[in-house]
Amino acid sequence: MSTYHYLECTCHNPPLRSDDEVEQHAGTEILDQVRDMVRKRDTIIPLLRDEMVDYPDNRYLRNALRFLVDHEHCVINLVTEYGERERIGWPS
Repeated sequence: MSTYHYLECTCHNPPLRSDDEVEQHAGTEILDQVRDMVRKRDTIIPLLRDEMVDYPDNRYLRNALRFLVDHEHCVINLVTEYGERERIGWPS
């Protein structure tokens, strides 16, 4: 069964959710990569802005990164289409 996952910024009222999903299934390597990307965004986003790295080919990772660029310093949750939330944390 598929379960769509999105990123959610809780620093806004109401919280803002990514327009596009960052994964379609639970317990995948992609979700682990999304979590890692959130934790390392303070390193990744400047590299993107300086065009030293490209957006990933994987659409889910690309969706996550696009959302994170707009929420670089915000608290981010991973949220399912059913409202289950996982706090990923602050930028490192």
